[in-house]
Amino acid sequence: LAVAGALAVAAALLAVLLGGALIGRPLQRVVAQARRIGEGDLSQRLAVTRTDEIGTLKRELNAMCDRLAEAQRRVETESTARIETLEQLRHLDRLRTVGTMASSLAHELGTPLAVLRLRGEELAADGPPTDDVKDAGETILAQVEKMRRLVSQLLDFSRRKPGARGEIHLAEVARRSARLLETLAKKHGVRIRVDIVDDPVVSGDVDNLEQAVTNLMVNGVQAMPEGGELSLIVRAEEPGEGDRPYGHEGPLGVIEVVDEGVGLSESDLARIFEPFYTTKPAGLGTGLGLSVARDIAQDHGGHITAESTPGRGSAFSLHVPRLR
Repeated sequence: LAVAGALAVAAALLAVLLGGALIGRPLQRVVAQARRIGEGDLSQRLAVTRTDEIGTLKRELNAMCDRLAEAQRRVETESTARIETLEQLRHLDRLRTVGTMASSLAHELGTPLAVLRLRGEELAADGPPTDDVKDAGETILAQVEKMRRLVSQLLDFSRRKPGARGEIHLAEVARRSARLLETLAKKHGVRIRVDIVDDPVVSGDVDNLEQAVTNLMVNGVQAMPEGGELSLIVRAEEPGEGDRPYGHEGPLGVIEVVDEGVGLSESDLARIFEPFYTTKPAGLGTGLGLSVARDIAQDHGGHITAESTPGRGSAFSLHVPRLR
């Protein structure tokens, strides 16, 4: 009995040691690899030196890692391509807006050029009064500065710049957009009014936000063929206020663009953010402006809401999470 008991103890100890060496530690490595995969680490592979079930399990885990790594590379490539496509689309939309403003700019530059020509002819004459020379020079400088400012605004808007995020005052975005579209609005008989109720500070790309607001304003101007007033209202929105279709719970900064135009029907309003969908006559729009503006708002964690009454105008509101 003593010998049998000793043999039983020895066999049990041997089984524990062999089990730990042949099964326990390999399974621990398999479990550790499964945890790494669950955490997203696909860089490591298990050494396969056995042909039993544990070896098969290791081979399957390695194969799964390879498939997941390949899928991850594919997703990253497709995501990069999508981001590049969106940036190209936004730039093309910006250039389309520049084309729309360029026709108004050409008309606006006509008056300063006429003044410059008249003053130049006076200075080129043989006997201009001495007292008028200084006045003519000041007039020329003022008109040249006006043209330089108009062209500079257009060029700044058209340039494709790398996105740089930082703190942005929405009031300044509204003022810059109003200055940029002042010429276009004047050509269409539209007055732009900027109403700063609050000055929310948000985090984002100022050029993209300006493009979104500009797109909303261009739509508002084109919706008023008989002229009218286009209002930009900048305000803060507290949690629980306003329409929040995407469930944003925190405080928001809002730029609201309100026109007195022809308005939209319910069917048009339901589709207005679809790419290439437009209610404008041929040649006046591509149907990308609102779609690009919505994508920019979503990139900033926000959204755009729209309200419209046929014959009475529309209101588009850009909502962005605010810092303060």
